[in-house]
Amino acid sequence: MRRYAGEKGGKKAVPLSCLQAGQSGIIVSIRPVRQADSFKFRALGLIPGAPFLLERTFPVPALRLPYSSLFLDDELAAGILVYLTESQKSLKKGTRQKEKYGRYSFYSRLKEFFCHK
Repeated sequence: MRRYAGEKGGKKAVPLSCLQAGQSGIIVSIRPVRQADSFKFRALGLIPGAPFLLERTFPVPALRLPYSSLFLDDELAAGILVYLTESQKSLKKGTRQKEKYGRYSFYSRLKEFFCHK
């Protein structure tokens, strides 16, 4: 069995292309096919340590990140190594997090700031 560069304790990093829809995790490393892809990934928030949710795998993998959503081809998905974690409710579509004082999340406050002035 092939060992990946991101082993931590009992956890083993697996390629993103091996996951099923609905699984979530943390990105360990990215090995893009072209150098230009790495710049695009960084600009969209696909960096090591970023949490993600794999929304679907067919026809192309769809990733939900905290600040963006990406659609990848199979080649790019095979070059991204991840650790699996439990489902992250904050990344699921349509959920809102309450803050300590009962206010809406950062995004809704930001929307109110820009839209209601």
